Amino acid sequence: MRYTCCMAKTYTGTGDDGTTSHPRSGRVDKCDEAIELGGLFDEAQVAIGYALSLCNDPLFEEFAPALSRSMDLLFEYAIAAPGADTIADEVSWIEGETDHLHEKLPPLTTFVRPTGCELACRLHLARVAVRRLERGLFRVVNTSMTSCASSAPFINRLSDYLFVAARRANELAQEG
Repeated sequence: MRYTCCMAKTYTGTGDDGTTSHPRSGRVDKCDEAIELGGLFDEAQVAIGYALSLCNDPLFEEFAPALSRSMDLLFEYAIAAPGADTIADEVSWIEGETDHLHEKLPPLTTFVRPTGCELACRLHLARVAVRRLERGLFRVVNTSMTSCASSAPFINRLSDYLFVAARRANELAQEG
């Protein structure tokens, strides 16, 4: 899925005063909680995209569909809150993806260090970014951004998926 918009210019100069445009609130401070939360969604998507860029390697192609779909879902959650039925379906889907990978792994007997092959390291970076997004989401739950809280279960499960995917990537690469 590709998201497009039409921009006359990349830069406008309108943010030089410390404000930016928000689709629901108009001009707001760049440090506004809604802008911060949007940045956390963006950061998580970038981190997942960074990991996804290695999934054209046949060794790691099994991760590409879930990472790509997760990026799309995070984009959608950043702009609109999902309904209860939608989020339940998406949580079920990511749990299934996690379980599928988990079944291929030996039991966890020690603490997992965020090291190993390059994909595993990128997946751990994405996991950390998703956890930061989750914390940021709950920081703003009591503000005007409460509608975004409905995505919390998916975001929580996504970080679990990324952890298991990093373990699986290391197993496939015979590292870590």
